[in-house]
Amino acid sequence: MKQFPREMKNRLMYYYEKKFEKCYFAEDKIIETFSGPLRNQIIDNRAIRFYEKVPIFRGIPEQFLLLLSRHMEKEIYLPNDMIMKAGTAGSAMCFIYSGSVAVYTQSGKETEHLHDGDHFGEISLFLKNKRLVNVIAIEFTQIFVLRRKVFAEFVRPEHELYQRFEKVAKERMQQTLLEEEQHKNHLLMENGANNE
Repeated sequence: MKQFPREMKNRLMYYYEKKFEKCYFAEDKIIETFSGPLRNQIIDNRAIRFYEKVPIFRGIPEQFLLLLSRHMEKEIYLPNDMIMKAGTAGSAMCFIYSGSVAVYTQSGKETEHLHDGDHFGEISLFLKNKRLVNVIAIEFTQIFVLRRKVFAEFVRPEHELYQRFEKVAKERMQQTLLEEEQHKNHLLMENGANNE
């Protein structure tokens, strides 16, 4: 680490302090040493606790959610890390396991903060257009990522979960486009007043 700039060293140290906070072992590595059935029980138990935090999953059969969770990826972000960038291609939806994020329109308007159990990026499960917002970690944040390919493989259009996600995606897209338009108009008016 000697060759890294001070700021990068500090971010790396912070990352590892948070990742291993109150535990001095690599949990995933230890779980890998367990027998298949025990390992699956532990992973399933962790997934069930996570799904209890996410309102959109309420009422969905547990076995289906456990199957889906085995295909999600876990990612970790530090404060100020860009999780999603507006204008880039989207191919995944994210669920916040722990931490919080800020959501900004492409023109820079902060629209909301999301926390444990919240989700974002659902539009990209249905449409292959560019991301509409920037999502930035406010604090140390762990997320689970559901890729479009996995979603398409496991969640059919007639499934209740598909319909829930589709409804939320449409609502978010309309709201985001409206907020972006309002913010752009506000900036134009502000610039016009400053030029007079």
